[in-house]
Amino acid sequence: MNDTQIDLVQHAWDQLSYNRDQFTLDIYDALFRLDPGLRPMFNLPPERLSQNLGRTLNTILTSLHDLDSIRFVIIGLGVQHYRYGVKPEHFAVLKAALTEVLQQHLGAQLTPELAEAWSQAYDLIATLMQQGLAQAAQRQQSAD
Repeated sequence: MNDTQIDLVQHAWDQLSYNRDQFTLDIYDALFRLDPGLRPMFNLPPERLSQNLGRTLNTILTSLHDLDSIRFVIIGLGVQHYRYGVKPEHFAVLKAALTEVLQQHLGAQLTPELAEAWSQAYDLIATLMQQGLAQAAQRQQSAD
C-alpha cells in the first residue's frame, strides 16, 4: 500500500466510525449470509462481536502508516483465530462481506480508487493473520 491509499482508507474509516457498531454488525450479517457455516465459530453476542471487531479495525486501520509497529498484534490475531477454527479460505468470504458492506455504507463515495485501497489494506492484514494461522497450525502439528 502506498501513502495515498492509506490516507484514503483512514479517511473512509473516520466516516464509518460514526456508525461503527452498525458497520461491524453488517459485516457479520453479510459474512453469515455468504457462508452460514461460519456462524457457529462466533459464540459471543452480536453486540460483543461488533465491539471487538470495531476496536480491532480501529487499532489496525489507524496504524496503517506504521504497520510494522503492530505486525505482531495482527499475527497474534491469526493465532487466536486458528483456535476458533478459522481457515485460510475464510478470508475470501470475509473480504466479500467487507466489500459489500463498504458499498452499502459509503455508496457513491466508494470510488474505484477507494475500493482498491480497501482491498489492498484487507489483503495486507489477511496475509499477516494467515501467517499467524500457519504458525498456530505448525505448533499444533508439533504438539501432536
